[in-house]
Amino acid sequence: MFITINDDDDKQTGGRETGIANIQPKLKVTINNERTIMSEATQRITQTDAPVRVEFMGHALGLFGRILLAGLLSFLVIPAPWLAVWLNRWIVGNFRVSDGTKVAFTGQAGDIWFPIMAVQVLSLVGQSTGRTHGGADGHVSFIPFLLIPVSCFFSLLIVRWFWKNIQTDNGTKMSFEGKYLPYLGWTLFISVSVLTIIGWAWVLVAQMKWYCRNIKGDGFTVDFQGDGWNVLWRTFVFAISCILIIPIPWTSLWLMKWYLANITVRNTRQASIPQFGS
Repeated sequence: MFITINDDDDKQTGGRETGIANIQPKLKVTINNERTIMSEATQRITQTDAPVRVEFMGHALGLFGRILLAGLLSFLVIPAPWLAVWLNRWIVGNFRVSDGTKVAFTGQAGDIWFPIMAVQVLSLVGQSTGRTHGGADGHVSFIPFLLIPVSCFFSLLIVRWFWKNIQTDNGTKMSFEGKYLPYLGWTLFISVSVLTIIGWAWVLVAQMKWYCRNIKGDGFTVDFQGDGWNVLWRTFVFAISCILIIPIPWTSLWLMKWYLANITVRNTRQASIPQFGS
């Protein structure tokens, strides 16, 4: 009996083995690439879910000095719009966002001069009227309370102007969408709650939460996470520092940083997951 060995079969078998050997390295590279892409996608999703925080990097004396100067010169009424722009540009310019986003304030005094001057005039009228009618005769003037609705109307315009002019380097548009009646209601509520001595702190927290919820933008939400007890005791410490005078710049910065630390920004955009093989 003779056994015939077919050389063609050997060649075909060897060719298949060689082909498989050539495919294996390519397959390993493809799998490694897909793992890398999947890992990057997972990191993007994690970063999307992580809250973004804002920190103020300015110095205590710089902050207090500018606020004091702007406040004093605003009593002249006419410079008030330009002082507001100058102060806002410096404060916003010293914000550092945890995700690296750069922010700046681009508002112009000419766009908001009338509402700012109106608020300043109404404030001066309310103060002077209260002093005139609140003397030893015991009469209480209700004119300052009657001016609150008008003052709230103009101050809401200023708030909307401020957020409209916050510019980011990634092109995110921002706005404040709170309505007039809720804005007025919160202002009246916080004014009345002061009479409770301590209850105003919780009202202020609720107002801050409402305020932050109405800050709108492209793909993010804003929330305030502070609580009433922290607002109360920190404000109490700040009030004591005002009596001592000298610590005011540092306690002002300390209080401002606490409020900012309790404001969180969350990205609501869906992170895109790449399609493998594309």
